[in-house]
Order: sequence, then C-alpha cells, then structure tokens
Amino acid sequence: MFQHFSDAGTVMTEEDFNILTRPLHPKMYACAFMMLRSQDAAADCVQDTLLRLWESRSRLAEIEKPEAYCMTAVKRQALDSLRRNGRIPQTVNEIDNVEIPEDLTPHDIAEARDDLALVRKLLTQLAPRQREVVELSAINGLDNSEIAQTTGMSDENVRVLLSRGRSKIRELFRSKSNH
Repeated sequence: MFQHFSDAGTVMTEEDFNILTRPLHPKMYACAFMMLRSQDAAADCVQDTLLRLWESRSRLAEIEKPEAYCMTAVKRQALDSLRRNGRIPQTVNEIDNVEIPEDLTPHDIAEARDDLALVRKLLTQLAPRQREVVELSAINGLDNSEIAQTTGMSDENVRVLLSRGRSKIRELFRSKSNH
C-alpha cells in the first residue's frame, strides 16, 4: 500500500509524510474514538499522534510496516490519555488501591493485604507482554477484544498470553504462599 520512503540518510519530506498518514487518518480516528469514546478526545489524540510521528519522521522513514506503526502509536497515545484522565490505572502498583471488604477480621484483612502485595510482586516476574495483558484484564477490567484493540495484538494472542499469565501467577502464588 505504501512505498518505502527510506533512502539512506534522507529525511521524510512533508509530502511523503502526508502520503503516508493521510489515508490512515480515518482508521486512526476510529481506533482512538473506540478507546476514548469522545469525538473531541479522539481528534486530539490523532493530532497528538501525528505530531509525534512528524517529529520522529527520520525514524518513520525506515519503518517496514508504517501503517502498523502508526496504528500502534495512536493506540498508545489513547491509552496514555486514558491514564492521564484517571480512567485506567497506570501501573501494577494500583493493586494497592484494591478495596478490601471491611467486614473481615483483622487477621483476614492482614492476610488479604499480604496476598495483594505478593500478587503485585509476582506480576513483575511475567514477561512484559504477558504482564501487560494480565494487568489490562485483572486490574483495568478490559475484556479480550478491548485488550486486543488497546495493544494491537490479535484476539488469539491475547487469549494465549492471558491464559499463560494467569497460570504462571497461580503457580508462583502457590509456591510462594506455601513457604
């Protein structure tokens, strides 16, 4: 669909940049809108993404799959926007904010806090993509299709990473909590 713009040492021109990004604008907007659920926020997200892409156009000229790169950039920009607005927790540290029911005994509350701290520590032992998928599911409450849309992964890849990540957490949790 796109010509490869890279000539060794050549910076992408404004015309080349427009040829590359203009056809992607509707797709980028649709992606941002699905995530942000606001026309204004989606338009701002696309503009911010295009500005960042323009600023890094020397690198963009060397990308083999520029459409995938641009779509990933807009997804990340939308996710950053959601995080800034407090709509998605920023890190696994948000696990500390999980509410523990008050009707538990002090011993049960202490045990629940210990378990949460252990899970937080165990999440850091997962591979980065696996951890991202598990966090988006367990902490942020996204379903598999939302995770696929947010990360740019296929539904199947999300399902596999989530299943393996949960299994690994269970396995690590059992081994750590039995000691």
